[in-house]
Amino acid sequence: SLANGQTISVKANNQPLNHVLVELRDNYDLQLSFNHHKLSAYKVTINQTFDSPNEAIAFILKDVPLEYKYVSGTYLIVSVKLKLLKKEFTISGVVRDIFDKEGLPYAHVMVNNVGIITDLAGNFKFISKKDSTFKLKISYLGYYLLDTLVRDGMNRVFNLYPSMVGIQEINIKGKSVDKSAQIGDLPGVITVNQKVASFLPGNGDNAVYNLIRLQPGVLASGESSNDFVIWGSYDSHSQVIYDGFTVFGLKNFNDNISVVNPFMAKNIKIHKGAYGATLGGRVGGIVEITGKQGNFDKPTAEVNIDNYTLNAKASVPLGKTNNLAVAVRKTYYNLYNGELIRLPTLRQQNEMFQYEATEPDYLFNDLNLRFTGKRKNGDYYFVSLLGASDHFSYLIEQQTQNLRNNINIEREEGNQQYGMSALYNKVWANGNTSKFTQTYSGLSAFTNSETTIIHKVNNQQQVRNLVFTSNRISELKTKVSNTTILSENNSLNWGMAFLTHGVFFEEDSLTMPTNSPENYSSRIGGFAQNSFSFSNSLKIDLGLRIDYPLNLKKTYLQPRFKISYRPAKYLKTYFALGKYNQFNVKASAVDAYGNYRYFWTTSDHENIPVLHSQHYVSGISYNRNKTTLSIEAFRKTTNGIIRYVNLERMELGEIFEGDSKTNGLDLFARQEYRGHTVWAAYTLSSTLENFAFFRDHEYRRAPQDQRHEFKAAGVVNLRPFYLSANYVYGSGFPDPTPNQNDSILANIPYHRFDVSVQYHLPVKYHAVIGFSILNVLNHQNIKALNFERIPLQQTSTLNVYSEAVPFTPSMYLNIRF
Repeated sequence: SLANGQTISVKANNQPLNHVLVELRDNYDLQLSFNHHKLSAYKVTINQTFDSPNEAIAFILKDVPLEYKYVSGTYLIVSVKLKLLKKEFTISGVVRDIFDKEGLPYAHVMVNNVGIITDLAGNFKFISKKDSTFKLKISYLGYYLLDTLVRDGMNRVFNLYPSMVGIQEINIKGKSVDKSAQIGDLPGVITVNQKVASFLPGNGDNAVYNLIRLQPGVLASGESSNDFVIWGSYDSHSQVIYDGFTVFGLKNFNDNISVVNPFMAKNIKIHKGAYGATLGGRVGGIVEITGKQGNFDKPTAEVNIDNYTLNAKASVPLGKTNNLAVAVRKTYYNLYNGELIRLPTLRQQNEMFQYEATEPDYLFNDLNLRFTGKRKNGDYYFVSLLGASDHFSYLIEQQTQNLRNNINIEREEGNQQYGMSALYNKVWANGNTSKFTQTYSGLSAFTNSETTIIHKVNNQQQVRNLVFTSNRISELKTKVSNTTILSENNSLNWGMAFLTHGVFFEEDSLTMPTNSPENYSSRIGGFAQNSFSFSNSLKIDLGLRIDYPLNLKKTYLQPRFKISYRPAKYLKTYFALGKYNQFNVKASAVDAYGNYRYFWTTSDHENIPVLHSQHYVSGISYNRNKTTLSIEAFRKTTNGIIRYVNLERMELGEIFEGDSKTNGLDLFARQEYRGHTVWAAYTLSSTLENFAFFRDHEYRRAPQDQRHEFKAAGVVNLRPFYLSANYVYGSGFPDPTPNQNDSILANIPYHRFDVSVQYHLPVKYHAVIGFSILNVLNHQNIKALNFERIPLQQTSTLNVYSEAVPFTPSMYLNIRF
């Protein structure tokens, strides 16, 4: 820009207008935007001096049907005639990856300093009544920022370059990588850059779970492998959604095989709490995973082989507008060994005596299929399928440390997860959109457990416990959702859905067989969320969600509110609250020794109530010069928690209803420098619960309560080498027994330090060799709620638990064609 008082001289003799402006730009370092071809038709003759650029440009354009606009430091030369013909101007388009042509969902688009977000396929639309030229800043986590000026128009294509690519020749100058949208942009929302997962330790299979666990507010210590514990949520209170359908959960080999195939994961968004009215059906957090659509231009393939699985994906274009992508994973040898199953006699001695399982066995496989299509008018559609199963069993035959008892423990567990979704996104003539979605998903799980303890002295059987359980849940959903642009600063998301759930539970034991008939429940739901942008700094969202379960014949209103304010360019504050209901939940059963079991149930207003929860989130974030700082405070209360308690010593054996309250603080810091990145997160939280069977009738720590958790991770870019490490510390869980008074397992700290190195081979195709070590220090950690107590005598108890990830080297090879 020009200093105050500097004059501008313009000399031209019948020269084309575009040449005059170019000379003006070069001589005085001005930012100009215009159509060269159109302006070349006008001739200019001038010899004059001006006091400012505004005066000079205005004088040059006074005799032609053009005018200028000064927007964000740039002079835009536009047609006066075009402005007079139209009352409003529209820009719409799709944001996509430059290489694989994948649309980028939920990308951030700043249009004339107004922020909007792309939809599931990367589409967006913006209306202006002021100008036909739009200044766009498009950002997506892990991609270079796109800053451009465009005229109004429909169905534009905006390509972004990923910051981490396997092609040596790519060299982009003058652009910055945008990662600030990850944390601190919306209350309780984390957008995860899944491309970073391939650089972190233990991710030869590129585990989605291992990346999510490193985010603030998501429990990492304890390694809960089949459910995300978000802000103190109970099992099943949080939800994983893949391509619109619910993934009810599979167990996996520690956290080295993710529930969702990372080859098929394009966008990961974590809603920790206080989310808007467009999401519902849970009282905890929600993890949304959007699947990849495949390359429409050419066939592609990717293969990954590591210590755990063989993972392969292929994408084939079908014509110019359709694509079929298929991915499959399978374990090719038994992953477990006996050292992962331990028998410590913690009650009898402080030292941990360990015994090995003699026959551990584990199998895992899954299949993903996605058919995607698009139309010239911006419509798109897809059908996504998922099928997965795992099977785990082991046999232990050992003697206790005092050699008085023979112990025989046999365990078997199997899970089958399936899901399907079909979606059609309609783009109307006015740019508004409608989505029509049909989904079906379910989980079928069984466990078979037999424990026998024989006293060697008299050869008498002291303990025999035989339990078989079978649990199934399914979800069928029809949903219509719409996005309506009401004005430049006002948009409305609204829709409705019809859901049907089926639940079946069966248990057979030596004491009592239980067989419940398959129970079906249906509900109708609707939602509306209005977003207002009062200025470039202030935004308010008002939402309402309504659920009407047909079996309960009652209406549940769930209002939501969110406000964000930007007091400075690099600073943002926000606050959100909302009410939430859940109608299908895992009930917990606990015996006198602290053994927990979980099974799916549905609310009936008699034995199983509807869960009610209230969320409150407030925070402040700072983003500047590749530095991100964020502080979030949260509070959550939940009523209607069910626990079946069988306490023979207390003569209790019935269903109890309880409530919980969670309070906490999330701290996050990230710094990026010349391709390197490091971040750290700390969560201080308390989750307390109260049930009628508590002797003191006071709140006590919930089984999943973790008071302190610290985690840090970093990636060093020494291309073609990448070094990375992460560390997690947890202060420990409470005593799981009902009375919380006699367990050495309580409050055992969790420590895990992982390292990794990978090398990008200088070959034609993208090829990476990686090596990592999990739990480098071989700290003996315990998996949360994954142990069993077996009574030996009246005064002694044997504790059986599965150890968390031990010292584990791993190597992988990834090739992409």
